[in-house]
Amino acid sequence: MSQHRKRWIWILILVLGAIPAFSQTLDLGPVTVSLGMAKQQVLRLFSEAGYKVMESTATSSATVIDGALKHIYTVQFTGSRLTYADRSWTSTDGEGLDAAIKALGALAQKGATSCSVAHAPISEPDTTLDRVFVKCGQRGVLMVRGKASGIGDTYDVSEFIGAFN
Repeated sequence: MSQHRKRWIWILILVLGAIPAFSQTLDLGPVTVSLGMAKQQVLRLFSEAGYKVMESTATSSATVIDGALKHIYTVQFTGSRLTYADRSWTSTDGEGLDAAIKALGALAQKGATSCSVAHAPISEPDTTLDRVFVKCGQRGVLMVRGKASGIGDTYDVSEFIGAFN
């Protein structure tokens, strides 16, 4: 192989290595998860961090509770691999604008460029939600406000990776 070709291969490797995998990871408190991680590895990391994990028997998802930081995360697995994770940016004092700024700021810091925005309201007898998705590849932000299943007024701003099934 010529020196010229070897140099271009090394340049290509360096460039590809420098491209951030922005759509693949999400920080859930001190635990960082990546799409495609093995379920057992993800659950072990949560356990080591002191999180309470409640696995759903009906779906392949789990609710993860960080009692110290008072955060709830959702993860979902397909074929024992992580295919979705989310984290809420909503604060307990109800500052929705702060949550939206933090979530969209995190999206921008991860290198989001080509994004789409979708308005997806839900109107059912016991649920009325106004939802807006900002999706940039496999990463995005979901903003929700409304009434759900008799809970009353609810709102949330969440950052997510992957696709929830």
